[in-house]
Amino acid sequence: MPDRPQPHADAVIVPEVVDPADGTTGGGPPSPRSVHPLEPWANRLAMLLDEAFVIPGTNIRFGFDPILGLLAPGVGDFLAGLVSLALVFLAVRHRVPGLVIARMLLNIAIDTFVGVLPGVGDVADLLWRSNAKNRALLDRYRAVDPPRAMSTREILIIVGVGVIGLILVILPIFLVGSLLVWAVLRWSLGTGS
Repeated sequence: MPDRPQPHADAVIVPEVVDPADGTTGGGPPSPRSVHPLEPWANRLAMLLDEAFVIPGTNIRFGFDPILGLLAPGVGDFLAGLVSLALVFLAVRHRVPGLVIARMLLNIAIDTFVGVLPGVGDVADLLWRSNAKNRALLDRYRAVDPPRAMSTREILIIVGVGVIGLILVILPIFLVGSLLVWAVLRWSLGTGS
């Protein structure tokens, strides 16, 4: 068995500090992100909407977002999109850069827009998982400072942009869908006798 080198008599031995969160060693101060962790409800929200269940025999995870879209097409997608805005509120509180917040809003808009499409939307909802993406963006880009309180103006702007954006995404789909249903009904009822 080889002899371990002995430290020099004047050397200072610093014991290794083990981080209980991840088991790594390092003697520095705790990271600011570990001092101000992401709110637990944000992780639960993303998990419930996008990753609560697993399709047996696969690694495909899904949550209540695609279930709402399947049970109440259009309305369920709209409601899931509104709930998803909670992560955007949290991003503003954690001083996430505006470009990242815009990307989070785009993730929600894509999820909502594609989710409204019959059949295709339900499958896309299983795979897109905008809330899990937004949680990862939030965790990556949030400031290391503690979260701040939001002003009423910021809240109203986010709600307004979110609701208007979701309406602008869903309204054309409902109009086109209504026209298609009307045309099929008119054709099937034999107006061309």
